[in-house]
Parts: sequence; structure tokens; C-alpha cells
Amino acid sequence: MYKKLIHDPKLKLDVYQSVDKTDYMGLYNTRNTIVADTYLYFIEMDGKKPEVLSAWYDKGVTFFVKKASVKYILKYFKDKCTPMADAYKNDEIEFKDSPVLFIGYYLNNCSKN
Repeated sequence: MYKKLIHDPKLKLDVYQSVDKTDYMGLYNTRNTIVADTYLYFIEMDGKKPEVLSAWYDKGVTFFVKKASVKYILKYFKDKCTPMADAYKNDEIEFKDSPVLFIGYYLNNCSKN
């Protein structure tokens, strides 16, 4: 499933989500099914082609995946929005399950009008 999240004149954020089901044989020959979602968030700005801003494969966002996503997002916006890192450290922005709040912060505080 492909979904447009933010389509502002300054930037676009889209997500591609797929659901993966895997069957495996567990203890005592019982069949178990693991269902996990894959999320790929694509950002397009500054006239460049879309690139992955955040991605994970998980049933829920784990601590390590969350930390890696935040690190990459802050690195991506390092020169474009320098106060974003401080806003994250001061709990003004949270990463719950997507980079949408970071994009909102950028649009409200750092993008040129």
C-alpha cells in the first residue's frame, strides 16, 4: 500500500507499507504465523529524487529501530534545520511510529516561506 502523507510545495513525504506473513513450524510441530509490517518513508525535497528517510521491518517499533530512525532523520536535516536536534533532545518532537512530526517541525520552523 502506497500512501501520500504530506504533499507540501516544499517537500513530499510518502509511505509504502507491506504486510509479510511467514509460516514456520514451532515446538511440537505446531504451525505458527508471524505477521510483520514493512514501512518505507520516502522524502522528496529540494528538487531531488525521492529517497528513504526512515524504514523498518517489525511488528512494532523496537527501541533499536526507533533510535536508528531518529539518528538518520536528524542527520538528514542537520544542515536544513539545525534546531531540530535540540528540539528532539528537549522532547519537543517525539518519534512514535513515523517521521511525520519531524517533517511538521521542519515545515513550521525551518522551511523558507
